[in-house]
Amino acid sequence: MAEKKTIPRDWLLGAAILLVAVAFAAALTPIVLSVHLNRRYEVFARDLAESVAYGQDHQSTFALGRGLDRPVTTEQSGVMLFYVLRAGVGQPKRHAPDEEGVLVTFGDGSSLWMCPTAITRHNRLSDVGTYFRYTGSDGRVYAYETDQLWLRTVLWGLGEPFTDDPSGNNP
Repeated sequence: MAEKKTIPRDWLLGAAILLVAVAFAAALTPIVLSVHLNRRYEVFARDLAESVAYGQDHQSTFALGRGLDRPVTTEQSGVMLFYVLRAGVGQPKRHAPDEEGVLVTFGDGSSLWMCPTAITRHNRLSDVGTYFRYTGSDGRVYAYETDQLWLRTVLWGLGEPFTDDPSGNNP
């Protein structure tokens, strides 16, 4: 009678451990990315608030573009900061849309550029959002788009008349 050959099953334990490790890494990746984006947003929010405070203290905040080209009052810069921070983290975006925007300078070397942008992930109100590009006084850049804030709202906060167009364009 011939002997039965047994197949070693040692590889099953290794394969199971590898499968569990890959599944764990795949489950953890979104959490790590979310923590990273939230940390970047917290740094941006702090830096923007410091820039606004500097501009308010030195009366050096100016809005340029889209017909604004004027100083921004302490109240207007506070309203703008409130709306921008209330919009939340947003979606990071490297490339700016090719739209006419508004540049707000704070006098400390930092600036905030804003323009309307088409949102590919439609929300319930509109397919228009706002693109922000904040450049800190140290040269760090934080750029993102959000569907939680229309540019018209920011322009209204800066003292412009309110329009029915979410992009802030005049009717």
